[in-house]
Amino acid sequence: MDGCRGGWLAVMWSDRGFLDARILRDRSSLIAILTDSARTFIDIPIGLPDSEASRDCDREATPQEYRQLRKILGRSFSSSVFNPPIRSAICASSYSEASAINAAKTGKKLSIQAWNIVPKIREIDELLLKVPTLHDRCFESYPELLFYHLNSQHPLNFKKKTREGKQERLELLQSQIPEIQVHFAAIRDRHLKKDASDDDILDAMVLAYFAHRSLTASLHSIPNPPNYDQKGLRMAIHWC
Repeated sequence: MDGCRGGWLAVMWSDRGFLDARILRDRSSLIAILTDSARTFIDIPIGLPDSEASRDCDREATPQEYRQLRKILGRSFSSSVFNPPIRSAICASSYSEASAINAAKTGKKLSIQAWNIVPKIREIDELLLKVPTLHDRCFESYPELLFYHLNSQHPLNFKKKTREGKQERLELLQSQIPEIQVHFAAIRDRHLKKDASDDDILDAMVLAYFAHRSLTASLHSIPNPPNYDQKGLRMAIHWC
């Protein structure tokens, strides 16, 4: 599941392959999908620090070597990895307020990239705290890390919003799912680009594929074992 302008883009996968893709525009739809799914990989920070400027999972790359995630994805993709806000900052009503709260507790201001996804961070955070049974179904993941593993653990050559980047990611998915081009085209035809971009679709598809695969494969995390925040939410990025 990936955040998009229209809400959340959820791709459903089963043993039979691709099932459906929907844009979830309200909380009731989001709850219904998450509770009905055996496992969901979602591209949003889950588990928030109270006073640290970053989480271990945002700094580390592999459980074996504990390198920075920025390094594993390559220098040109480092700007896509940024620290989430601390918990008290997600209730702020403005960027300046959130950044000031973050700086007071951590010594570092909040990036504008992090602020832009605060509404979605808050939505998932509130939902997981309200419905604890989702803790073992909903896992934070990162599409570029998943594509990295599809690419034999080599950084990708092109950024995802470029034509070359779209093709590169489609080909990586096609190596696992031969009919992926048909599914991508079907999702593209059903949803306007103003609601979900091409890279939103690719991200949601790779997240769904790995989430389903993780039901029968070993689930890995950064860090390993995961850390937990003071609310009991897992702070880790997952793949399999």
